[in-house]
Amino acid sequence: MPLWCGTAPADTGTAEPIRITAQRLELDHPAGKVTFSGSVRAEQGDVVILCSEMQVLYESTKEGTIPGPEAISEILASGGAVIRQGDREVRGEKARFFQKEQKVVVTGNPMLTEGPQTVQGVTITFFLDRRRFVVDGGKETPVRALLFPGKGQ
Repeated sequence: MPLWCGTAPADTGTAEPIRITAQRLELDHPAGKVTFSGSVRAEQGDVVILCSEMQVLYESTKEGTIPGPEAISEILASGGAVIRQGDREVRGEKARFFQKEQKVVVTGNPMLTEGPQTVQGVTITFFLDRRRFVVDGGKETPVRALLFPGKGQ
C-alpha cells in the first residue's frame, strides 16, 4: 500500500470516548471551548494526539449545560503536534482535527512517516477513517518524499 493512500477503512473509534490528559484544563462554556495545556495527550480508538496545548471546540447548548462528545466540532492542537494512527505518524507545529469529517490538517513543517518512508510538504491532510493522506507543497516548497519500494506492503 502506498504511503499516502489506502483502501481499507481504519478503526477510528468514533463511537469511543476521547480520553485527554494534561497539566491544566480551562473551560469557557459561553465560548464553547475547553483548553488543555501542558503535556497534552488525547486518545480515541487507535488515534493518539500529543501536543503542548489543545483547544476542544464544541457547540454549546441553549440550556447552558455541558454537551456530550457528539457536540465537538474541532480540536486544535499546537506547540508541536504529533498524530499517530497505527504505524503512521504525522508531525507539525499545528494540527486541526475536524470531528465530523474525521480529518486532520497539519501545518508548520509537517512530516508524515510510515516506517522508514517519509513525506514532507506545506500541508498534510490525514483522513482518519480512510487511512488516506494528501500532501500539498507550495511554489517555494515542493512535496518531498523518501520511499522504499517493497516496504509497507
